Amino acid sequence: MKEAIKVSFREYTVFDNESVFFGMKQLNNRLHCISQIEWAPNHHVQYDIGMICRHKRHHFRLVLIDSFDRCPCDAQWVQRYGPFEDGVDQPFYKTLVCTKDREPFMSIAAQENLTPLDATNDGGAVQHPYIDRIFTGYDEEGG
Repeated sequence: MKEAIKVSFREYTVFDNESVFFGMKQLNNRLHCISQIEWAPNHHVQYDIGMICRHKRHHFRLVLIDSFDRCPCDAQWVQRYGPFEDGVDQPFYKTLVCTKDREPFMSIAAQENLTPLDATNDGGAVQHPYIDRIFTGYDEEGG
């Protein structure tokens, strides 16, 4: 196993430092969160990072890149994009919106407004200029 890892690193000598450091920062942030004594998983969060969904109100496809236990936005944002049937104490997700559906865009979406998709049967993978910065091994066909 050790030899396989050494060989794969020798074969792949060019690293995209910006992506590597971004990934390390995200990983460190997650490790910091879950290492806190008061941290506990939120059992209300239904969807995983990397899932492809359709927004129920705006009908665009998107990929989930982060989750929040409750709405991370201010009252002005909630007034503009709400009301939310389940309120602001439901899970919210940071998303990348598919460029096949609209211009490159990142959004925050309430869990109640998302429907999971099987991308292989519904338009293929989400396309966005930041996909390769956030995910590795992203499949063009199904995400």
